[in-house]
Amino acid sequence: MPKKKKSGKNSKNKKDNTTTKRTLEFKGDMQEYVVMTKMLGDRRIMVKLPDGSEKLAIIPGRFRKRCWMKAGDILLASWREFQNTKLDIIHKYTTDEARLLVKYEEIPNFF
Repeated sequence: MPKKKKSGKNSKNKKDNTTTKRTLEFKGDMQEYVVMTKMLGDRRIMVKLPDGSEKLAIIPGRFRKRCWMKAGDILLASWREFQNTKLDIIHKYTTDEARLLVKYEEIPNFF
């Protein structure tokens, strides 16, 4: 009779939680690096641009309940063609990726 595999907190077949390294995304046409300043609710946030102005940004549905954001996060946003006052969030950078962006002088130091 074959042995049963254990499946519980004491099992020896635990999965490795190794993180994979992502490629660093740089800004393109009609895109901007922004810092999140305030969560407004209903997938809307206030972001600060490098020139010091604040704009309203929309978090798309593909980030909903998959990518959590808090004040101070560095994000990549794209300008809307039909509304100049709003931005759409494209990408969220980790702290290590944000350090690399500062090192490559893509974003200013005060971010």
